[in-house]
Amino acid sequence: AVIGIVAAQLASIREGWTFVLEVGAGTGAVYILRWYWWRINAWSEISAMATALVVSVAIHFAQPFHGPAPIVFAKSALTTTGITTLVWLAVTMLTPPESAGVLTDFYRKVRPHAAGWRPVAALAADVPPTRDLGRNLGSWLLGCVMVYSALIGVGKLLLGVHLVGAVLFGIAIVSGWLLYGQISRHHSST
Repeated sequence: AVIGIVAAQLASIREGWTFVLEVGAGTGAVYILRWYWWRINAWSEISAMATALVVSVAIHFAQPFHGPAPIVFAKSALTTTGITTLVWLAVTMLTPPESAGVLTDFYRKVRPHAAGWRPVAALAADVPPTRDLGRNLGSWLLGCVMVYSALIGVGKLLLGVHLVGAVLFGIAIVSGWLLYGQISRHHSST
């Protein structure tokens, strides 16, 4: 019902996407860190989703920021992210972690980077520790370059800016090829 009310207040598709990005900016960290820190639990994620939605709706209705649209968006996204992060961190520390059995099963199946999972890694000493944060960050960067280059490149090609579009699309292809190679090397070594 709340989303329906918010949607009715939006003046354009751009405002809708801006709203979605603001909500997503508030929840992104908890979803990524879930794989790198054993302490994050379901309540962390639920509180992040709820807080991001409430803060984004409140900012949309209160309109505390003024100026050009990009500046207002940046301030709104940063405010949502900051408040949401404080809430989910507090909830994480105030709620009990997942049970040792659930955490150990997750660790054995997924084998997350060992640094943020030390207490759980100690319970599963027979599992060789994984230390792949650098490779994961590199893959993430390549994926971002690939996706954005492809999106903007195709857009430029469709709008008739052929040289820029072709260069960006070429960057997307090279990034995808490098990402595929990196993932293939990792899977063949495991």
